[in-house]
Amino acid sequence: MTTTRTEFEAAYLCRVDADDFAWAYNSARAESPRIGDNSSPFTPCDEENTLYWTSADGLSGFAIRESGELVNVFSLVPGRGDAIVTAAVDRGADCLDCFDGFLPAFYARHGFVETARQPNWTPGGPDVVWMSR
Repeated sequence: MTTTRTEFEAAYLCRVDADDFAWAYNSARAESPRIGDNSSPFTPCDEENTLYWTSADGLSGFAIRESGELVNVFSLVPGRGDAIVTAAVDRGADCLDCFDGFLPAFYARHGFVETARQPNWTPGGPDVVWMSR
């Protein structure tokens, strides 16, 4: 079952501090190879002037830098990704970077378009794609 945007925001989305976000994000990385293989561990000192949101159950979330850059999007719940990105856009997210694969098409559904591309620093890894709205 998918969660609608209204249901998600009303029941799940919470503004959190950097420590709580770090716990939720790093827990998701440890549980999901898909998240862990495509991201680095997060420590609260990594980000200044950033706002953080997670679901009340801690299984999904995102952060937005002061510049409007969407970072550290994650979800362990199938079907919740669209609601997460919609909520992030509603809160000012207007640019991001991601690895090529399924992510550029996923973010394109939310109005993001590719603005730049760079080969991965790891030989054979997916390109890094920059996107904005």
